[in-house]
Amino acid sequence: MTMRASCIVLAGGRSRRMGTDKKSVELGGKTFLERVVESARGVCGEVIVSVASETQRREVEGMALGGAAAVVDEEGPIGPLGGLLTALKRCTGEYALVLTCDSPALRSGVLRQMLEEIGDHDALIPRDGDRIHPLQALYRTDPFLAACEEAMGRGIRDVKGAVARMADVRYISVEEFRAQDRELLTFFNVNTPGDLERLKALLGAG
Repeated sequence: MTMRASCIVLAGGRSRRMGTDKKSVELGGKTFLERVVESARGVCGEVIVSVASETQRREVEGMALGGAAAVVDEEGPIGPLGGLLTALKRCTGEYALVLTCDSPALRSGVLRQMLEEIGDHDALIPRDGDRIHPLQALYRTDPFLAACEEAMGRGIRDVKGAVARMADVRYISVEEFRAQDRELLTFFNVNTPGDLERLKALLGAG
């Protein structure tokens, strides 16, 4: 199963609300990015880290990422869709698991369940009520690349706009993952110092 999936970790954000580069923030003795890549490596045969600059690429290459490839966004500063496009062109897996570096409590079991649940669909996207998680989702690589390219060609810069151009998307409630992640911390995004303190408290309580 691992060889049929690549993983893209988006790590090129500016981290304005955090006040420091999120990918380098430490939790439990490892950086956020190291933790995310470690979880992805339990499921995917290839991990690609998407960054926004050569400076970020050098920073990533200095981390303990087990040979994950770092690629610089070729589309310019337009947000995650540009980084996705660059990384998708490098993917060798049939599927592309898309993650961000600000979810350091990811559970490999959740990611593995996504691969088991996607079936013949072109995308499997977790949903929490009305909120969807397109940046913690699994896509069939070729249809998603085509959708991202079409969105970019139409001047659309958000990932949801690309997803809207896919014909066969399955949405799955986050509640379906509780057997693998009781507190659903896989979907806990750390955007501020307060978020980090809340996550530490939850991990400590667990």
